[in-house]
Amino acid sequence: MKKILRILDTVVIGFMCVCTITFVCLIFAQVICRFVLNSSLTWSEELARYLFAELVFLGSGICVLEKKHASVDVIPNLLPASIRRYYLAVLDLLVIVSGVLLTIYGYRFALTAVGQTSPALRIPFQYVYAGIVIGSAVLALDGARALYTTITGKSTYHSYINPELNEEDET
Repeated sequence: MKKILRILDTVVIGFMCVCTITFVCLIFAQVICRFVLNSSLTWSEELARYLFAELVFLGSGICVLEKKHASVDVIPNLLPASIRRYYLAVLDLLVIVSGVLLTIYGYRFALTAVGQTSPALRIPFQYVYAGIVIGSAVLALDGARALYTTITGKSTYHSYINPELNEEDET
């Protein structure tokens, strides 16, 4: 199971890297075209917006696993250690519920867009909105993994960015 999750993490992080590099290159090309060539690309801003939205949706799951979301730590720090774990487990459950609801309603939203296309790229909107479904499903899965880590203390996440989050016995 850990191998499958590591592959999933690698795919998600790899796709996020591709989105980021493409996003930066598109915006750079748009600036060059607009200010050097006096002609702008009509489609680059639209694609950059879609890539950024997918990057945010996928990044939310990684933030859940790495506990990097902005939070107020006053309440958990005031709780005794025995109760703190249950409090954090409830928060992880809320992340799972949010991810599942976003997946369900994102799917319904994508279905309502069948037949519509984006203005500049002419991409069917159901594919654009599929990013909501995929990102939310990843969020729900990562929330479940965070809940498992909160309850058992065993991590299911191998961080390439923050190696201190990895277990010592991993190879």
